[in-house]
Amino acid sequence: PAHLSRRRSRAAMRILILTNAASGKGRSATLANAAQAALNAHNHNTTLVPLAPDWESHAQGAELIVACGGDGTLSAAAPAAARLAIPVYHLPRGTENLFARHFRMRADPDQLLRAAAARRIQRCDLSTCTISAPDAHPYERSFVLMCSVGIDADVLHALAARRRGPISHASYTIPVLASLANPIVRTLTIVADGQTVVDRVRGHAIISNCPRYALGIDPSRNASMTDGLLDLFFIPSASRSRNLAWAALAISRVGRRAPSIVRARASRLTIRIEGDHPNAGNFQLDGEAVSSHSPELTLRALPGALPVLLPD
Repeated sequence: PAHLSRRRSRAAMRILILTNAASGKGRSATLANAAQAALNAHNHNTTLVPLAPDWESHAQGAELIVACGGDGTLSAAAPAAARLAIPVYHLPRGTENLFARHFRMRADPDQLLRAAAARRIQRCDLSTCTISAPDAHPYERSFVLMCSVGIDADVLHALAARRRGPISHASYTIPVLASLANPIVRTLTIVADGQTVVDRVRGHAIISNCPRYALGIDPSRNASMTDGLLDLFFIPSASRSRNLAWAALAISRVGRRAPSIVRARASRLTIRIEGDHPNAGNFQLDGEAVSSHSPELTLRALPGALPVLLPD
């Protein structure tokens, strides 16, 4: 396929290993050290860098970025990888590891070694979210997997407020229960490539670049990371009881077929969020809680912007 390529094999690569100490209950560093030892034993030139604001200064000249951690670590690596045209690979050590699950990447240094030897590169889509608010300059964030406005984002915000270190699936229990008991239901208007598909309706929106989603719910199972498009999944929900019903349907994986769901596929989506609740502007990108007051979000797909090293 046109989006796949194989780079000329060489004896060694310059590899940056980006590690997040907060991932995997502290086990991310152990995996990163094992990967570095395996790569060095095969004559690769590696640099181990912790995820910090200045990590990109170490990326110049690298031929591969290995993100060792969860989806947040991969998401942090992706903009620099796209800008510098450096392939990225995910060594999963997070809670969900959706990117690695999609590409069948494992927490296995030997699999990484084989991938580095084969050097099969796939060009995948990266997406941007431009955040606009009254009396503020717009600013832009990148995302790889998804953006959502709704109860799942509220859970992540509640979790972030409680978080004091590494987390597990059990860490989500109290935030989930709290968000279901006191839901924030926003009124959304969504425009897909110039066409209004949701017009001032209360509910929750998930915009997917990848078909994978937490807990295997996968609302947009036909989403593709190579089609240059984003997939919208909008759930109308105006009450606490409706939220509870949707949660049950989502967990059972039945709700994604409900006729009231609005679906759209577009290269550009605009979401206007209304509501007088102080947290109405909360949303999430790739599992990271993001906030803006009364925002308008403009999401764009950047076709083929992210080079990914595929497992062999």
